Parts: sequence; C-alpha cells; structure tokens
Amino acid sequence: MFKKGHIIWGENRDGDKSKGYHPIVFLKEVNELFFEGAMLTHSSNWGNIKMEKEYYHLIKSDDRTQYLVKNLLIKKNEWGPFERIGYLTKEGLRFVEESLEGTEPMHWEDFIK
Repeated sequence: MFKKGHIIWGENRDGDKSKGYHPIVFLKEVNELFFEGAMLTHSSNWGNIKMEKEYYHLIKSDDRTQYLVKNLLIKKNEWGPFERIGYLTKEGLRFVEESLEGTEPMHWEDFIK
C-alpha cells in the first residue's frame, strides 16, 4: 500500500474528474473503503495554495505549477487501482500538514457544494 506523502492517482482516470483524476497526496488509511488525502491541481483559483517545486517530486513529468486544495479530503479506494506518480519531500509533507491543519476531512462531493 501507499505511505504518507506518496502522490498517487487513479489508473482508470479516463477524464472522469470525480474518480482520482487529479494527483492525490496519500495521508492515511481510514478503513477498507476510504483514505484521507490532499488534492493537487493546476488551478490557482478557489483559495488553492501554491506548492513550491522543492516540496514534491513527480515521477510522471509535469512542469506545470501544482496547487494544494486547502482541505483534507476523504477519497474512495474504489477509484483504484492507484499508481504512485511521485512523493512529497519532508518540507512538502510539513507544508501540506500545516496548510490543512484545522480542516475537517470531507468527501470531495461535499467539499465542492
């Protein structure tokens, strides 16, 4: 399974942005159905926070700026299988945890309402 700070995405993404399309920072397993994570995106809108290049390393090459969605999210294991596409550095993990401190984990569908 994945470790805290791994960056993953759903292998069966096929353009469906509701099923692991965006990169996800794995944070912890909740149960057999869900895990807690943070979403990365290229959008600087909606209060998303810019990730400095030294905060992450992507195995899948993507030179575009990454932004952190400012809320802990509950992700579904059924969106897998997941592929590891990168990882956060120690500084990156600290940045993500501090940025999301005080937020309540939410399902993506509830967060975007």
